[in-house]
Amino acid sequence: MLVSILLMSFGFVLMILFIIGKLINYSLKVTILKALASSLFVALVIYLFCLKGYPTLGIYFMIASFLGMVGDILLGLKRYFTKFKGVFNYGGFLCFASGHIVYIVGIFACFYRSGHYLVTFLPFITALLFSGAVIFFRKYLNLDFGNKNIPTFIYITLVSSLFFSNFALLWSYNFNHLTLTLLTVGSFCFLVSDLMLCKSYFGKYSKAESAIYTVFYYIAQFMIVFSIFFL
Repeated sequence: MLVSILLMSFGFVLMILFIIGKLINYSLKVTILKALASSLFVALVIYLFCLKGYPTLGIYFMIASFLGMVGDILLGLKRYFTKFKGVFNYGGFLCFASGHIVYIVGIFACFYRSGHYLVTFLPFITALLFSGAVIFFRKYLNLDFGNKNIPTFIYITLVSSLFFSNFALLWSYNFNHLTLTLLTVGSFCFLVSDLMLCKSYFGKYSKAESAIYTVFYYIAQFMIVFSIFFL
């Protein structure tokens, strides 16, 4: 438990330093802070995986958190390799999307209860409708996806599927499961963070909004990773 608290504390400090640096001047040092913060999540998953007796869920979460770390690094490096900005952007989002898929597969592999058939398809239908609504109302949301409507639709569908899947699984346990509760809240923070991230890429946003979506992102990471502790 002490190691978990230390890792989370270091991660929190790095998060604050990253946000401050991001608001003042996004330099290479700030990118390194971001990479270090992401690596702490990977370290925390590995530690909790060992602490809790190597649960299956931990394997999925280690893979997903590693993909998230790589995605963070790629999106950070795009600022210094402007000729390959598009490659780094797509690479980063591909890592994040792959991580969400791994998370979804992991939670169903570990928490699905036989007979709850609605849980297997209702979250994904809801996610499709949700992402379709975001695309349809993009002008009212002051978003301009340009020629990236399809990739954005796919990504929002994956991110929202993670939240709706966690919520549906929690519902199947009559809202009485601490790990799934943390996963539901964490995945909701992921959804809020990524929707705000979309605005930063395809709309107008302030530095304050940039800081807010970063806070939501790290809260999501902490809650999802630490949920392993309560298995």
